[in-house]
Amino acid sequence: MGAHGQWNKALSKVTMTLWQGLSATNSLSRMKASLRNRRWGIGSLIGAAALVASYVLWSFNRPPFPLTRLAELNATMNTNDVQNVLGPPRKTWTRVNGTGQAHTEWAYARPLSWSIVYIYFTPDGRFQKHRYDY
Repeated sequence: MGAHGQWNKALSKVTMTLWQGLSATNSLSRMKASLRNRRWGIGSLIGAAALVASYVLWSFNRPPFPLTRLAELNATMNTNDVQNVLGPPRKTWTRVNGTGQAHTEWAYARPLSWSIVYIYFTPDGRFQKHRYDY
């Protein structure tokens, strides 16, 4: 093998070594980018979960409507009048008291909320009282 052949062989080895180094560097760059993307993804999921948890905690103790509306209720109001002030109840039921008279009760609540406002009516359908359970 002449000088020219040895030179080509040496150049080939150097080129191969450089190419392998570049290939390893590119692979390392891709791995770093992949880790960076995973971190962003995991961080985004944690951030979204924190926002949902914050909203749930914030709304957990909120009343179903502004409690100042309760001051508008009085004993002359029937069920329609109360519904005009507070809106439709979430749940209604009728109970019989000890004297055998049936009276209506309403409950107002928000979804994902602990607090409930109970509205009680007399047997003749007039507003009697309210109770805020929080």
